[in-house]
Amino acid sequence: HKIGLEVVAIPVESDKDEWNKYVIDEHLNWLNIFPDPGQLDKLRSDYKLTVSPTMYLLDRKKIVLTQRLGRIEHLEAELNQRIR
Repeated sequence: HKIGLEVVAIPVESDKDEWNKYVIDEHLNWLNIFPDPGQLDKLRSDYKLTVSPTMYLLDRKKIVLTQRLGRIEHLEAELNQRIR
């Protein structure tokens, strides 16, 4: 939050109860959203979500800066490069 980063997690293949349990069990303290089926279909289409996790880096206006980062290490490297 200090650098203006907000993490948002949206499951693409999950039951809502399973997702809520996972969030609690894993202590995921960022924004976790479980969209309704119509929203999920649009998210899958708009962001080409086919596997989980799929990570994107968006700016404050929700414009995609970096697509399909894959592993958390790739996200960390991209963030480190951008905040220098």
